[in-house]
Amino acid sequence: MIRLLGFTLRALSVWALIHAFSPLLKAQNDDWDTRDEPRNGVCFYMDADYRGEKLCANSGDSQRNVGDRFNDKISSIRIFGRAQVTVYEDENFSGASRTFRQDVSNLGDWNDKITSYKVTSGQYGRGSSDSEPRIGACFYTDADYRGDSFCASTGDDQRNVEERFNDKVSSIRVFGSAEVTVYEDENFGGASRTFRQDVSNLRDWNDKITSYKVTGSQYGGGSSDSEPRIGACFYVDADYRGERFCMSPGESQRIVGGRYNDKISSVRVFGRAEVTVYEDEDFRGASRTLRQDVPNLRDWNDKITSIEIR
Repeated sequence: MIRLLGFTLRALSVWALIHAFSPLLKAQNDDWDTRDEPRNGVCFYMDADYRGEKLCANSGDSQRNVGDRFNDKISSIRIFGRAQVTVYEDENFSGASRTFRQDVSNLGDWNDKITSYKVTSGQYGRGSSDSEPRIGACFYTDADYRGDSFCASTGDDQRNVEERFNDKVSSIRVFGSAEVTVYEDENFGGASRTFRQDVSNLRDWNDKITSYKVTGSQYGGGSSDSEPRIGACFYVDADYRGERFCMSPGESQRIVGGRYNDKISSVRVFGRAEVTVYEDEDFRGASRTLRQDVPNLRDWNDKITSIEIR
């Protein structure tokens, strides 16, 4: 009798706990369905085309197991802001995985397979709404800076731009004094090329970029570049006009790049610097050393490709 009474009391206690917490559990589940779409995050939907019950998460959120309500029941995903989501077939972020950076109206081979996920901030946006960096670069899937895009600031690099952009970049915009080096293979391997100015059509590099590095360049965007106490400034027009870049003693450039290559028309020399200019890259070809200002390069106009400052 005492044993039966004890069992009854335990059962009543469990029932009371369930009754007490069930409104909280229901509220949590309801919040999954009614939660506002995040500014930077992701929403998962039970049905294709972003229909049916949904579960939303912010950047930085993760779930080791989405629970019975959503486990193996997700059919479409929407991405907001700069978020990216990695989904896993098993709990605890294990099993097969895949990363999404754009909306997926029908998960296809991943339909009804998601059990756990991680939401992080990606470098990739959803098109032209990406903020252009003050110093950096933006990459576009179409020529003339159109189509999907992503942007990167100075110091950023990517070993593999992955499926959305891999071998799909067709134009690049360069901002400030940045320069971008692109590579044909992942991990900065294969053929490479460095850009220091906008390229509206990559032509022979169209749909070939897999990895990149964005760095600061010695080249500025015009007359705002500071003149060195000792060094030189190079101008695209005679009489020290037009766009320019400046260099200090000890600096050299194997190739001044498309923005200035074979486009320099005048040079100013500061302090006791001396400037040696070369007609070809890697300090080859005809050369000339300058120790004073030259307002018009005349026979050297639009011929300079590499430079040394001493």
